[in-house]
Formats: sequence, C-alpha cells, structure tokens
Amino acid sequence: MCPRADIKYRCPKCERITCSLACCVAHKKQFSCDGKRDRTKYIAMADFQDADISSDFFFLQEISRSTSAVHLDVAVKPPPPPKKAKRHQKGSYVAAGLTTLSVNPELPADYLKRFPPQVQSFVQQAKKRGVFVHLHAPGMSKHKTNTSTFNSKADCLYWRVEVHFALDHVTIVEPKWSER
Repeated sequence: MCPRADIKYRCPKCERITCSLACCVAHKKQFSCDGKRDRTKYIAMADFQDADISSDFFFLQEISRSTSAVHLDVAVKPPPPPKKAKRHQKGSYVAAGLTTLSVNPELPADYLKRFPPQVQSFVQQAKKRGVFVHLHAPGMSKHKTNTSTFNSKADCLYWRVEVHFALDHVTIVEPKWSER
C-alpha cells in the first residue's frame, strides 16, 4: 500500500500491507475495508496453526450460543392465542372485525365434498362450535396422521392434539382428546 516505510501492519481482511495508522485508515476508506478477518475463509492444511484451531473453536461456540438464544426466544414468546370467531350471518363468521366466508374463495365450492362423509361431518360440527378447520390435501402427511373425528351418538368432537416443546425437542401426542 505504501512504499515509504517498513511494514508495520497487515490487514486481517484484505491482507494489504501498511506502514502506519494513517496509512491503515486511508486503506480502509479507499478499499471500503472494515479490517475484520473473515472467519470462514479457507486455510490450507499446510498453513493451519494452533491459533486457527482456537479461532475455529470460538467461532463454533459463538454460533452455538446464537442458535440457543433463538430457541430460547421461541420458547419464551409463545404464539398469540387465536382470535375467537362469532357467528355473523348464515355461512359467514366475524373474526377480528373482518367478515370471512366459511369457504375459502381460492378453493372450489365442492372442495369439502371431495372428503369422506366423516370428515365433512367433523368440519360442519366444528363450524357450529365456532372453530375453523383447515383441511390438508389427502396426500399430505398431516392429513394421514390426523385422527380428529366427530362422534354423532355422543355429539362430541375428538381432536388429535400435538404439543411441541421447543427447548427439549419433545412432542407429546394425544390422538383422541375429547372436547369435553
């Protein structure tokens, strides 16, 4: 960078050689360099030293801490509770001040009729209770594992409930939980 004096400093990021602090500051402005070493830059095995091992170790620890913080943040801030829907008119519901038709306008009108009668009955009974049910397509894995049903004799909905604990990576499944 500067031929005036002896080498006193090599930039960790771009590896340009400078002779003084003034020269170092000038190189940062001229080349838009922040002077911070790229910790993910490839180092050949022949050039690898003990300091590089330590640097890699601390870099991995930093990543581990930041991902742990994200998991804690998710666990500490649960999702907001669903807004209750109230019956507005025949075939529509009001949720959060908006009118929502009971059938998604992007889906065909006969979409529910494509499902077995048990599923249709379950959806209709859930709607009567003010619960919106979003059905997965028959090929989807969530559709296959869903065991939620309606028992017409007992006039009772049975829900498949999955509880996921983010911190412990544990899932508890209750395949037939009564609404009562």
